[in-house]
Amino acid sequence: MKYSGKLELTWVNKDKETQIEPRILIEKKEFSYGDVDSENLLIHGDNLIALKALESEYFGKVKAKKDVRNEEVLEKAKVGIRWCKYASTCDPDKKKWHYLLVADDVIEEGNSLKHTLGLAESIGE
Repeated sequence: MKYSGKLELTWVNKDKETQIEPRILIEKKEFSYGDVDSENLLIHGDNLIALKALESEYFGKVKAKKDVRNEEVLEKAKVGIRWCKYASTCDPDKKKWHYLLVADDVIEEGNSLKHTLGLAESIGE
């Protein structure tokens, strides 16, 4: 092992890509509270597994405000939009997928996910 003089987290097979299977989130009513229409989620568990479970519903990209209209970003967004349209036709649960481009200046502590996604940039194909 080569040391660089910096602290580093390390574990067995760190250099191998981890394959995470998608999971289904199940609501436990006894732990629910607050406004049932808010779409806010409190998830208990492994962060990576939770993110993978949310991936199919919340698929988006955060970009610096100055880069949102960059030609390369817009081209990637168009590919993402086409992928979401295709995924919507293949989803066994008939979920409709959406591509959202979120500028970094709309993300603020305390804002709900629904509010933040409502401020996403509209990208046409």
